[in-house]
Amino acid sequence: MGRSKKQNPSALKQLEHLQPFKAAEKRFKRYQGLQTDFSDVLIFQREPVQGPAEVRPAAVPGREGLFVFPALLAASEQIALLRKCLKEYPRPPHKSNLLALHGRIENPWTEEKLFAQLSWVTLGYQYDWTARNYPEEEKLAVPEVALVSWL
Repeated sequence: MGRSKKQNPSALKQLEHLQPFKAAEKRFKRYQGLQTDFSDVLIFQREPVQGPAEVRPAAVPGREGLFVFPALLAASEQIALLRKCLKEYPRPPHKSNLLALHGRIENPWTEEKLFAQLSWVTLGYQYDWTARNYPEEEKLAVPEVALVSWL
């Protein structure tokens, strides 16, 4: 897995000066002449569960207090949520990084370049980064998944 380009030492040096999240984001994007390295990507074993009492968290090494619940959603629920994340949630009224780059886009799937630029989408209560607040008029429902029936 990865790109065929060799790693550019100057590009690697640039990542050292960034905040950890930004460095990780840039490291996995397809640019800067870096070869994509998935060697430290975590892979969790997913054991089938019958209910919430059987779900076991997995601690993330090197990230104290961060836990992943690999069996929380069934594969079909994960696929349904992924489909919505790619087709529904990048559209208004939800906000994404595309809003700042291109303004309001009704259908980001009309151009391939927009798909490549999509990095994040906000679900639920929409944060206004300019005003640094949560406007009441932009309060949206958080997507429901089958997990809600477990609670």
